[in-house]
Amino acid sequence: MTKEASGRGWSGKTRSCASQPRLLCWIVGMAVLGGTAWGAEAVAVDIVAPGFVPAGELFTIDVTLGPVTALDAARLVVTYDPSLVAHVDAGRSLLGVFADASLFQVDSPSEDTTVARVNFAGTAGVSGDGPFVRLTFRALVRGSARISLSSALLVDGAARDMPTVLGPPAWVDVGVAPSFEKRNHWVFDPAPGGNRDSAANPGERLQLQVRLRNSGTGAARGVQVAVTVEDPAVTATAAEAARVTWSPGEARNSTFVLRIATAAAPSDVTFTVDVTADNGGPWRHVFVLPIVHPPVFFEHRNDWVFDPAPLANQDAVANPGERIRPRLRLVNSGTDPAQNALVTLTVSDPTVTVVSGEVRHATWPAGEARNNEGFLLDIAPDANSREVALTARVDADNGGPWFFSFAIVVVAIPVEFSYRSHWTFDPGGNRDGHANPGERVRPRVRLRNDGPGVGRNVRVSLAISDGDVTVVDGEIVHAIWPAGEAQQRRPCSVCPPQRDRAHGDGHGPCHRRYRWAVDVHDRHSHRGPRSGVFTTRVLGV
Repeated sequence: MTKEASGRGWSGKTRSCASQPRLLCWIVGMAVLGGTAWGAEAVAVDIVAPGFVPAGELFTIDVTLGPVTALDAARLVVTYDPSLVAHVDAGRSLLGVFADASLFQVDSPSEDTTVARVNFAGTAGVSGDGPFVRLTFRALVRGSARISLSSALLVDGAARDMPTVLGPPAWVDVGVAPSFEKRNHWVFDPAPGGNRDSAANPGERLQLQVRLRNSGTGAARGVQVAVTVEDPAVTATAAEAARVTWSPGEARNSTFVLRIATAAAPSDVTFTVDVTADNGGPWRHVFVLPIVHPPVFFEHRNDWVFDPAPLANQDAVANPGERIRPRLRLVNSGTDPAQNALVTLTVSDPTVTVVSGEVRHATWPAGEARNNEGFLLDIAPDANSREVALTARVDADNGGPWFFSFAIVVVAIPVEFSYRSHWTFDPGGNRDGHANPGERVRPRVRLRNDGPGVGRNVRVSLAISDGDVTVVDGEIVHAIWPAGEAQQRRPCSVCPPQRDRAHGDGHGPCHRRYRWAVDVHDRHSHRGPRSGVFTTRVLGV
């Protein structure tokens, strides 16, 4: 059929669409005077409707416009399902800046179509945006009614049409609504990241499957399902799932990705699932996720430094130059024994060398804690005070790997040296314990390491400022000098002159005193080289 629609320059034709039973699609044409408003921005035209209406009650829908300039006339065609809703002829109004139109007509050319015509006085038109036309409907029977814009033609004051963009249809649930109930949930923990035992274990990355059912009387649209976990041991890395529609009576799975902390203790973790929909909700459901240990599972108990003599000072601290034996205590918290367990220690710090980094256990019973005592580390003599990170990896034939990070603290302990005594040893001379002219003597200097640290690579240097004495061998190096120990500086050699040039008369005995400076250097001393000044006697002949 053909129906002419009165209005300024308007003509409309209708035809039925086989693809939409009981809905009428309008093909609307317009006699354009003066051409089209080319280059204008498209105007958004949308429908706003309530999501739910009880059967038998009135409700309204609003047609809204995006920003528009100089709007002079409009023709809107709204289609709907007449088996569920009906247009109420008396219910219409103009809204917002468009409320003062000179002509506003609403017709219903068919049972499923309503046409609204709007004309504005003058030629300047109206500019603005927001709510435009309000239409009233009555909800008839239960169901989900689709209300949509079939067309929207807008004309400016020069009778040029404005490009438009139609929004999506609105859905009104008449006496029906969705409702979501929880059914069940389970864990899927595939490799890599999981051990495929369908349980949440510490250190795993797993998929949490949550099954929900729409137990309501209507379909849910624009469904969002979100999971929230408050426990700090569990992190949701993928926490949302979406559905465009969800039919009533349908049960579906939603998948979320969780990461369980390596240090997570066995416990029941509560998580919350929130469901929202464009036409209902929200709904909230609470679930419990048990975190359990797998059959074989290792945990870090504690660690410490063991630094026995003779290559360390036994102070339970890693010091520069020491060879230490770090202890790592682990426990098999699982239910089964670990078979062929291998613990491997690695370190990336250049000042620490792994001398022995593996400890093997043929079997490790469930529930047993053990020390791993086979590790050896060398601390570089020039290491500064620092914290050194270590990583232990545990592998077993029936589980793993597990990784544990811990640290040792390297402490550079200062040393202090003090002068104790000195004497002259002249094995190449007349062995009288004195430095005589022409002799090569070996002076003894006794020093003490007052601590608190162990001296390493200690260099003791002898210097004499008198030109009559030559230092032949003036430096001694001690690889290790324990705290509290006194040592003699030897075998340094000095040569007094053949004759006492200071007195020069050859008549003796003549006595001289030389001031000898002993410099003690230690790589780790915070106070720098220490000098002790002492005198010895030379007997003239």
